[in-house]
Amino acid sequence: MTGIAAKRKRLVTVFVSLFLTAGSLLANPTAAAQPGASGNALAGLSIEELLDIAVYSREPLGLHHTHPQGEWMFGYSYMFMSMDGNRDGSSRRSPADVLNAGFAVSPTAMIMKMHMLELMYGLREDLTVMVMLPYLSISMDHINGADTRFKTAASGVSDLSVTALYNIYDKRRRRVHLTAGLMLPTGSIKERGTTPLGPDQKLPYPMQLGSGTFDPVVGITYVATETIWSWGFHLSHTYRLGENSEDYTLGNRKRFDAWLVREWSGQLSSTLRLSGENWGNIDGADPELNPSMVPTADPARRGGKRLDLGIGINFYMPEGVLSGSRVVLELTYPIVESLDGPQLAKEYDLNVGLQWVF
Repeated sequence: MTGIAAKRKRLVTVFVSLFLTAGSLLANPTAAAQPGASGNALAGLSIEELLDIAVYSREPLGLHHTHPQGEWMFGYSYMFMSMDGNRDGSSRRSPADVLNAGFAVSPTAMIMKMHMLELMYGLREDLTVMVMLPYLSISMDHINGADTRFKTAASGVSDLSVTALYNIYDKRRRRVHLTAGLMLPTGSIKERGTTPLGPDQKLPYPMQLGSGTFDPVVGITYVATETIWSWGFHLSHTYRLGENSEDYTLGNRKRFDAWLVREWSGQLSSTLRLSGENWGNIDGADPELNPSMVPTADPARRGGKRLDLGIGINFYMPEGVLSGSRVVLELTYPIVESLDGPQLAKEYDLNVGLQWVF
């Protein structure tokens, strides 16, 4: 079994374990209930309390809803994404394949870590504003034709986003809201590092921390909630406006999410999510980058599309110091991926988050 296949097998095992854990709690519901509570943790809750649980514990991480007027929500999330090996279209490509295609260097793996801070506030019952600030740490492994291996790295603040969420329908446990936001170019697009060519070399496109342009984001979200089930979908489109200071524009990005949530108790739910993305190649080119040196420096090899499967667990805390908060764990794995490569392929990502309403 190859290293990649072994990792995939371990990931599938984790996926299954997440649902088995939730299933065992369902089989023994008193394990999740407080002492003295009935076996069904939802049985003693009022309709209002059930709806509160639906609002605060059910939607997967990264998806948002409007808040009542005057209510705040603070969130922190951490994402660890692993990319391993190259793909051209849907086919795998070895480092030797990449080098034989005429490139001097082949990327072999990448790790991206993201810390995300978010703050939401309900301006009105139907209007919420949100600010999100990510911090990225990126490292990429390479090999060249002389069999020399080296690593490049970059870290710093990425692009700040400001978003408004507006409810257009909210009746009978069905909600629809629109989102409109703007990503501000606060992330660096001038990251440099040391390579076999020497120090202070301009790093390729995926090692940069931002887009360098003002990018509008629009979307729509639908959520349906029942006593122990909820489901929904989200569509969004990121537009890249203009050309940045390095003479290029990242490709537009389309995304959809569809999810199903099962409530196991008043404090525990599990999520199943499908996420699809389609992103374009780069328009223009950074004059400091040589597209024949490494595929990551070629603006015509940055587009692609992918369908991910995510399984997660939400822990909701209705009482105590962190009353109204939830802790979320989600593991995501690509089930379909096609890249304008050769380009590094996604292996998996792990997301952990805390959201606190006050």
